[in-house]
Amino acid sequence: MCILACGSGGGGVAPSACDDGAAPQMIKGDPVTADQPNPLGAAGAVSIVSQNGDVTVLGDSTDDKVHITATPFVMATSCDSGVEEALADIAGGIRVAPSGATGCSYASHAYGDVARASTGCTDVVIHVPPGTVDQPLRLSVHTFKGSLEIRNVNLADHDCFGAGPDGGEPITCPLEYLNPPTAQADVGDVTITGVTGSVYAVTSAGSITVADAPNPPRPEQTPLGDGILASYVVLSATSGDASLSLPNDFAADSLSLAAYKGTVTIDGFPDVGQNSLSRGTPGTGARMVWVNADQGNTTLEPLD
Repeated sequence: MCILACGSGGGGVAPSACDDGAAPQMIKGDPVTADQPNPLGAAGAVSIVSQNGDVTVLGDSTDDKVHITATPFVMATSCDSGVEEALADIAGGIRVAPSGATGCSYASHAYGDVARASTGCTDVVIHVPPGTVDQPLRLSVHTFKGSLEIRNVNLADHDCFGAGPDGGEPITCPLEYLNPPTAQADVGDVTITGVTGSVYAVTSAGSITVADAPNPPRPEQTPLGDGILASYVVLSATSGDASLSLPNDFAADSLSLAAYKGTVTIDGFPDVGQNSLSRGTPGTGARMVWVNADQGNTTLEPLD
């Protein structure tokens, strides 16, 4: 395996891109691929974590595997001191566990002049079973430093939702316990398109854009206490913008659009205002649509 660049036909970078003594530069290794069967059902869950780098998750109906392709990288000023060892370390950690967990981590420790925090993966693309409305996928994606995108997946409701043990009373949980989110970017943007099901997206330093958000039939369940049940759309951006695109006829039992230090913009829904608490006939759409931007702007607009 060629870990460092071996010419233009290799999986790394051209040798001229690695100059000793230059400013810190991205030095790539060869792309790494891995997969694991992940039949949908009770075990149909995929957990993805990327510590440094952007991630794209695509629903792929061609098979039932979780498949990852990622290219390890380091930021270094020298082509030699620890670079090859760090790239090999990162590459060795790119795998798909039998549980469906996958992603890319930092190198396990520093190598020579290569600091652990300056390592990661680029070009991370993960194909997952898209699920169906009747058999959705339980998905959780978390990037520490990097943006994430999710496309074309039938998303399940969070574990806090649905029937209780042995099909008993529905389980509910307050908003603060909706963890882990469907999509969480600590530093980076979140983009979600072409999904059905429930969405919970969070970013601390970035913006959130969700289109084709769900408006599925309501399950025949009754909320208990102060908890909420599916289906729901929750977007929370700490320092960026939050944008949500919904069908013209969307309905929501509970609706909240807020921007504490920014503005709330509502286009294409003349019957919806910033202080609207619901929309449509109760019980016909989402149980909850909640969009919040602490320091940025919140936008609600119709799908194109």
